[in-house]
Amino acid sequence: MAVQSRKGNHWAFESSAGFVGYLPRDIFNLNTPYGSPDKLKILIEKMHTRGLLAIADIVINHRCAFQQSSDGKWNRFGGESGKATWDPSAITCSNPEWGGRGGPKQGDEYPAAPNIDHNQDFVVRDYTEWLKWLQSDVGFDGWRLDYVRGVPGNFMRRYIEATEPLMALGEFWDRRGAKAMTESFDKLYGGETKLSDETLNQLENDVAAFELTRATEVDEAHGRPPDLAETEAC
Repeated sequence: MAVQSRKGNHWAFESSAGFVGYLPRDIFNLNTPYGSPDKLKILIEKMHTRGLLAIADIVINHRCAFQQSSDGKWNRFGGESGKATWDPSAITCSNPEWGGRGGPKQGDEYPAAPNIDHNQDFVVRDYTEWLKWLQSDVGFDGWRLDYVRGVPGNFMRRYIEATEPLMALGEFWDRRGAKAMTESFDKLYGGETKLSDETLNQLENDVAAFELTRATEVDEAHGRPPDLAETEAC
């Protein structure tokens, strides 16, 4: 989770194999070097007192395993929370690297981590429980659904209808979308946005990451508060 603010990015995400939380591992574990669950709740409460919604950045296309199986593949899920403990049947079978025993991948493959099979009832049950927990216990108001290219829309709709968030939006980006965003920022702020080498490489592969930080950086340069204040959670 990240709060985009005039002072920069403030990260507070659940157990993740990546620095910014986009490789989630133990989804119910919010204890990280960036803060405790109680501090996150206080942050969200303060947002609410200022009339802001806390939007969780939800990563459910893929999930990093907690342990290796006997064949050395990373495909057993769990963690300190003891919840959402899955075996290889939670993983789609399309990428042999992970040894998944679920059904075929129904959307775009994300190769960096095991892709989750949302046709499994226990997967839908645990993700629904997690989303409701983020609402009722942590205090989030809505969802920003990451990498919707990877999960069929009927499942996204099922999660939204089960939780009834105040706001929900999905990230679906391709080359044209990334270029359109940078052009809109340049037109609005009268500057020139430069894409990193990493982003340029992604564009060549027809996919680009959704970089909210760019909006903040442009605003900082012009001495104005950002147009978007958002909390991201994975």
